[in-house]
Amino acid sequence: MMTRLSSDQNRGIAKGFGLGMGAVLLAYAGLFSWAALYGPDVVKIREDKLVSSTVVMERVLPISPTLKADIAEDKHAEDPVKPDEHAAVHVDEPVKEAPLHHEPEKTEPVKAVEEPAKATVGEDPQLKGVQRYTNGMIAAPVGGLYDEGAQGRLPIKRPDGLSPFKAYKRPIKLDGNKPVISIAVTDMGLSDKLTETAVKTLPPEVSLIVSPYATAIETWVKNAREAGHEVWLSLPMESNLYPRVDTGPHTLLVGAPERENLQKLEWVMGRAVGYTGLVANYRDVFMTAPNDARPILGNIYKRGLAFVDSSGAGGLAQTTAAGMNAPYTNVNVWVDKPENTPETIKASLSQLELIAREGGFAAGVISANNVSFREVKTWLETLADKGFVLAPLSAQTGQ
Repeated sequence: MMTRLSSDQNRGIAKGFGLGMGAVLLAYAGLFSWAALYGPDVVKIREDKLVSSTVVMERVLPISPTLKADIAEDKHAEDPVKPDEHAAVHVDEPVKEAPLHHEPEKTEPVKAVEEPAKATVGEDPQLKGVQRYTNGMIAAPVGGLYDEGAQGRLPIKRPDGLSPFKAYKRPIKLDGNKPVISIAVTDMGLSDKLTETAVKTLPPEVSLIVSPYATAIETWVKNAREAGHEVWLSLPMESNLYPRVDTGPHTLLVGAPERENLQKLEWVMGRAVGYTGLVANYRDVFMTAPNDARPILGNIYKRGLAFVDSSGAGGLAQTTAAGMNAPYTNVNVWVDKPENTPETIKASLSQLELIAREGGFAAGVISANNVSFREVKTWLETLADKGFVLAPLSAQTGQ
């Protein structure tokens, strides 16, 4: 049974409800007013108390491995290269004439073809405890064979007499009854594609002459040596083709101040560690200027480096080496000069064989291009049957 409320009771309830709702509305109004006046300041104070930092994310785009055109040799021939259309090996494109300091592409060099072993100890007391690769080459750098300078790590002899030439050359035992032929490839490091081809496909007895203008030069020197190749650096010198064939800003010039030429020499020598010596460029005339060449040769030899001349045997470089008991040799044949045609290359290789048979030793240099690679690789396969020994360039020095 439900109890019916009186009218006075109903009015009391309604009045209480109205008062309660009015209080709630007043509270909300006060809250909104406070937030409008002071809310932003409170938020700002709390934000200031939070530790924050901004990180900029840079997107690194992958470098394309596509290479530019093959770097051409410093030639004086006027005609472009004409590849052999009937060759078994495809020639990517003709070699184009370009200055040796032409800006090389900056792709990442390919890693070495083999992992070095670092356990074998050399038998020579001067090489006791040094680390070697599985091919017998000593891992660079060897302690005491360089001096830190403004131009980088400059090669020096150790107090015990160990020289960079002795430490970094490729070890080989020669058969004294067979003529010795050496082949070296110049302009290495200017083209990643051609340098990789030389490192991977040419026999390890073939020496590689790295350009001081190469990018990632230390990586290329290391990769070449891990693959068994003896490494040399090319030394830009004034030639009878200069300045039409420009060998770069660090070219040693006839008549330049001695200090200037020595600074250029140190720049070249400080570019890498692990090379055996320096090689003059094609048709250099700098070595025929005694006043300019003598301090350069003295600096090279006293540091324990070998020197390979291109101005012919019997000159100042040879007599200075004899007086300082330093390793020296000269280039007998520039195989693909003045043209790198198959006919020129084959004739030059035949001349190299003749020189080796007559004198017991002969050294040839080729440029980094596909035509020369193809012809020389085919020729190298015939040397053993002809009674020749293929040896690194250091073998030509007799030390």
